[in-house]
Amino acid sequence: MKLFTIALLITFPSIIFAQSNYQAGYVLKKTGDTLKGYINYHELAYSPLSVEFKIKKDDKSVQQFTASDIKAFQVTGFEDFVAFEGAISINKNIIPDLPYQLDTTTTNGAIFLKPVTKGRHLALFYNNEPGKNRFFIGEANGRVIELKYYPYYDGIASRIVDHDTFRGQLLLYNNEFNNGNEQLIAKINDAMFNEADLKKIVNLINNNGVNKPANDVNNYKKTPGFRLFAGLGANNISSTYTYGSFNPAIPANSSTHSSSVTPKIVLGADLFVDPPVQRLIFRLELSYAYSNDSYVHSATAENATFKSYTIPFTDRTITVTPQAIFNVYNEHKLKIYLDAGGSLNSTLSPDNNPVETNGQERDNVFKFRPFWTNYLLQAGVVLNRKIELAFTYTNSRPVLTTFPDFVVMANSSACLSVRYLFDLK
Repeated sequence: MKLFTIALLITFPSIIFAQSNYQAGYVLKKTGDTLKGYINYHELAYSPLSVEFKIKKDDKSVQQFTASDIKAFQVTGFEDFVAFEGAISINKNIIPDLPYQLDTTTTNGAIFLKPVTKGRHLALFYNNEPGKNRFFIGEANGRVIELKYYPYYDGIASRIVDHDTFRGQLLLYNNEFNNGNEQLIAKINDAMFNEADLKKIVNLINNNGVNKPANDVNNYKKTPGFRLFAGLGANNISSTYTYGSFNPAIPANSSTHSSSVTPKIVLGADLFVDPPVQRLIFRLELSYAYSNDSYVHSATAENATFKSYTIPFTDRTITVTPQAIFNVYNEHKLKIYLDAGGSLNSTLSPDNNPVETNGQERDNVFKFRPFWTNYLLQAGVVLNRKIELAFTYTNSRPVLTTFPDFVVMANSSACLSVRYLFDLK
C-alpha cells in the first residue's frame, strides 16, 4: 500500500500536466495557406519548441509543427508566435548559468519568436530557454537579426564582464532612423538586456525619440494577472471538549462532541502564474467564522466533590490562508480544481465564565488562545470564470484555553461555499 501511494504521488503531477487545453487558433503554413482549428495551449515558462494542432476539437489525430515546418501560429485571444530560421547565439546569459569566458558561438536553428512590439521602422521579438534569453529585431524590409549579449565570469563567479553588443546595434538604428538623437543615445547606453528596456528603446526609435504609447502586437491579450473574489459559506464546525486531561488529581470527563453550522464570510485575491490559461493559481484568502456552544462537566475525585457546571464559550475566528490551486480540468467555461493551503487563525473571544448548575458563576474565567494554525484541503468548480462552488475541509487540532485543564479539540470544519470572481478587465 505504501509503495502504491508513493508511486501515485510521483506519477500524479505528470498525469495532470500532460492534460490538453485546446483553444481556437490557426497555423500559417510556409505556402501561405492558413489552417484554422485548435491549438494545445499550456502555461509557458519557455518558448514553445513545437505546436500541437487539431482541425476539430474532438479529433483523435494531432498534427505537430515545429518552427521549421510553419511560418507562424496564433492561439486566438491569447498569444501568437512567428517562426525564425537562421543564426542564433547559444551562450548562456542568465545568472548563475554564465560561461567562464567570452562565448560568441552561434548555430543555425529554427525557433519560435513571440512578438513584443512593432512600429513603422522596427519590431521586437522574444525567445527564451533554460539559462538563455534572446531578443530579435525585425526590420521593415523583412530582415530579422538577433540582438547580441555576451556576459561571462572573469575567472571567479563574483566578477561578471558584460559585452553589451546589443547597445551598439540599437545605436546604429538610432543613427539610421533618428539622425543620432542625442537623448536617445543616452537611453540606449543605459538600457539593460530585458524586455521592458528594449521595448522602450524600440518604441522610441520608431517614434523619432518621442515617448508614445506602445504599439503592442498583443493588445488583444488583456487578461489581468490577478482577480478579487468574495463569497459566503455554510460552515459545519465539529468540536471535542475534554476537561481535567492535564491534572491527574481531576478525573477526565469522557470526551464530548458537538457540531454546529454557522455562516462563513470569505474575501481574497488570486494571482495567476499564466493569466490566459489560469491553470496554476496562488490564492490569499481572508475569512471570518464564529461558533457558540457550551460544555457540561461534573466529576467526583477521592476526598473531594466537584459540582456540575456548564462552560459556555463563544469564539470569533479570523483566518488568513495562503493556498495553491491547480485546475485539473481547465476549459474556458468550466474548471475543476484541487487546492491546499495553511491557515493562520486568530480567535477573538470574550470572557467565558463556567457556570454552576445553581446558576452561580465561578470566579475563574477563560479565553481561547489567540493564535493557532491548521491546514486546508479544498475542491471546487468554476463556472464561466465567474461563479465558484467549493467544498473545504480543515483539520482538527487542540485549541487551548486559559482555563486550567480545559482543552477544546475544535475547528475541524467542512464548509460548502459559493464565491463570486470579479472580472478586472
